[in-house]
Amino acid sequence: MSEKKINQKLIDARDEVFRKVGRNIYNFQQVEKLLKWLNSHSQTSAPTSKIQEFQQKKATEINRLTMGPLVTALVRNVYSPFNDTEINQKELLETHFSFEFKIETDPEFLKVRKSALKAMVDERNDLVHHLFSRFDLNAVDSYAEIEKYLDSQRERVIVEYNQLIDLVKTLVDLAKVQADFVNSDEGQKLFELQFLQQSNLVNGLIDIAQKNARPDGWVLLGSAGREIRKLLPDEIEQITDRYGCKTLKDVLVNSELFDIYQELTAKGGQRLLYRVKAETFS
Repeated sequence: MSEKKINQKLIDARDEVFRKVGRNIYNFQQVEKLLKWLNSHSQTSAPTSKIQEFQQKKATEINRLTMGPLVTALVRNVYSPFNDTEINQKELLETHFSFEFKIETDPEFLKVRKSALKAMVDERNDLVHHLFSRFDLNAVDSYAEIEKYLDSQRERVIVEYNQLIDLVKTLVDLAKVQADFVNSDEGQKLFELQFLQQSNLVNGLIDIAQKNARPDGWVLLGSAGREIRKLLPDEIEQITDRYGCKTLKDVLVNSELFDIYQELTAKGGQRLLYRVKAETFS
């Protein structure tokens, strides 16, 4: 075989390898996009008025990450146990929205996933930084080895890509169900109820009921109201704007956490009493 034909064969082999290198790099980039999307959308915790701002800030931070940190974040965010984060009630001035997407799994499966994701990161880094240093680039046989490796690598990346696509589809479906509920009348009522039940005002009424109850378990609302005004004056001043209630009685009724009772006085009048429902702490 002439030198010209040998050189052409080498050039053809090299060009085919370069094409497949580009293909694999593109595939790794697609995986990286999925990792960024999953990490950006798997967790949200913010006041409803700031959800968009929170998401934009989080996406900006995650978009700066390379594949290694993205995989670490995915394991931490999606494959870790659910963490019921407590929200500081003193800072809770409006409805707070929290969402976490988790995959419940056993230790062995998690070990396999971590290993597979780490291997993918290692392969990506090897492809970008070290692949050609291991071969004689003046030998046609070397390009045949590289091409075989690149084809097998492509198959492994596709497996991981499909795993991540399944996670994305599941998360998108869950988010749609949740969004439909949030935007429904039922969802709005539930958020308003939870906001009221978790408020400083309701917690204050519960605390007073537990400390100052009569032997029969009832508390005078008038006495509780005077104490609340001392402890939480701002809550009382903003009771209509903040909670949509005109009186403490409205708070008791709307929170659904209290029993209410009207008692006759010795002079023939009436006074309002309340107590915490037994099932509230059951």
